[in-house]
Amino acid sequence: MRQTSTGSGPAKVEDLPSPALIVDLDAFERNVAAAADLVRGSGTNLRPHVKTHRTPGLAIRQLGPHAHGVTCATVGEAEAMVAAGIDDVLLANEIVSPGKADRLARLGRDAQVAVAVDSQYGVDVIAGAAARARVEIAVLVDVDVGLARCGVAGPDEAVALGRVVAGTPRLRLRGTMGYEGRLRAANAERGQRINQAEVGLAAVHRAFAAAGLPCQVVSSGGTSTFLQAVADPDITEIQAGTYALMETDLAGLGLPFVPALTVSAMVISRSEGRVVLDAGRKSISCDYGPPTPLPPEATLTAINEEHTTLRWDGELPGFGARVELRPLHVRLTFNLHDEVWLARGDKVIDRLPVVARGRSA
Repeated sequence: MRQTSTGSGPAKVEDLPSPALIVDLDAFERNVAAAADLVRGSGTNLRPHVKTHRTPGLAIRQLGPHAHGVTCATVGEAEAMVAAGIDDVLLANEIVSPGKADRLARLGRDAQVAVAVDSQYGVDVIAGAAARARVEIAVLVDVDVGLARCGVAGPDEAVALGRVVAGTPRLRLRGTMGYEGRLRAANAERGQRINQAEVGLAAVHRAFAAAGLPCQVVSSGGTSTFLQAVADPDITEIQAGTYALMETDLAGLGLPFVPALTVSAMVISRSEGRVVLDAGRKSISCDYGPPTPLPPEATLTAINEEHTTLRWDGELPGFGARVELRPLHVRLTFNLHDEVWLARGDKVIDRLPVVARGRSA
């Protein structure tokens, strides 16, 4: 793999520029090891979804004997990963733009590239790009397993499209894909939705076999359904990503993962019972709710573009003191930062560029 670090910087967290995005490296490594333990011996591999952090330096740390290649949401993410030396990428999304397809196909000169399709139109666009680049692209037929987003409707439609892919030069049918969505513990339909996805993918798998179509890959699942995906005999790879950094809304699912991300902010104003930090919505995504301040004395009362206001019980921290905030939405928070710092305790280990930040095309 290529060098993905931006080099050394401050030695301690308190010396970092503020606000700073920080990964607790001990927690991150614990999560990666726990994921490997879950899939070990199951016959299922992990294909980490890098939309979680868009950072090649973290993606490389997630790969290993039980994690082969990465999942990407955009061509820009795939380009960043291949440029860093990752040679196996799945674009788990439909591509119908010839320009995007050409960019994806060019990656096939340096890496094994796979892409999802759910239409004849998409097949034709990908095939045209593969021909122009003189590469072969692997294809997964995307199946709607209950999310009502992308994907063909069921086994008959999947087989029909699979036959089109199998008969198209420069394309190689590898199997199927289906995503059931983020299913939290409080979701009253969680069990039903998981069962619907499992039954739907199994039906397509059987239909492919009956039609003589290759189906070496059945790609599915996410962090919220990690345990169920490991136990499903049809699923060959899991597209989880959040597990490595974790989000608090996934509590209650029995997952062995712990939060590993904070934003370190600085005290810039204080008055009786109140502290103001120099981090706000421009550095912390709040679409899942405001961040959680880690000090037990602190309670968040407001968050604006550049400021977070805390009620503080007890002795106030001094000007310039650092306060850690835990974002509820890891993925969009990463997309607000140019770099992420890796730390063990208060010691800074490395900094990594968030290379694919903003690369949504």
